[in-house]
Amino acid sequence: MPVFAPSLSVAGIVPAPGSEHAGRPGVPARLVLARIDACASEALAREHLSAALLAQAPQQPAARRAAWLAGRVLLACLLGQGRLPALPVGPSGKPLPASPTMPAFSISHSGGFIAVLLGPDQQPVGCDIELLRPRAGLMTIARQYFSQAETVHLESLHGTPAQADAFWTLWTVREALLKRQGHSVWDMANLAVQPHPPYSRTHAVQHQLAQGLSIACCLARLATPIVRLSLIV
Repeated sequence: MPVFAPSLSVAGIVPAPGSEHAGRPGVPARLVLARIDACASEALAREHLSAALLAQAPQQPAARRAAWLAGRVLLACLLGQGRLPALPVGPSGKPLPASPTMPAFSISHSGGFIAVLLGPDQQPVGCDIELLRPRAGLMTIARQYFSQAETVHLESLHGTPAQADAFWTLWTVREALLKRQGHSVWDMANLAVQPHPPYSRTHAVQHQLAQGLSIACCLARLATPIVRLSLIV
């Protein structure tokens, strides 16, 4: 199960350098969850990001820039290898490791929070977070993108607060799977997902509700399914 660490400052994140972290048996993937406004300042960006990476940052809107900076500042702190270099971008828009030796990672944001998942090795990982909230027309979305088993499960929760939580659970699980595979949300309907844990027969998926968020992480089946969660407030 995930482990919540005591509140940390950005500078207090224990780094996991690629040469020591990646590929070690038993080393868990690490997930850091933080408030965007705690780690998106321009000063932190200049301290932890290279000039080449900063040149890739969006300028507007301000909220998008803040989330972009926060995710990369957290990633730089987790890696602990100095300023983060420029990152290539995949076809789906997902940032990719800068070198063959950098551990795989995934970034997600929602509701003022940013999450960075750092894998135990170079095998791709996926992370998605969503703010738990009412969603108008959620059954319409479910019938379009989810499996019959998922839709039946959601229908069984009609009229209860649990329905929205279950919807966001399945949505984030699916997004994490898509990110791990390098696909986009437009491929959502092509996924095979179960409505209950373990959610997938082909990947290791871990999910929890915390801080008013639905949080899902996806790793390769052969990778350790343990995700250690550090919370920065």
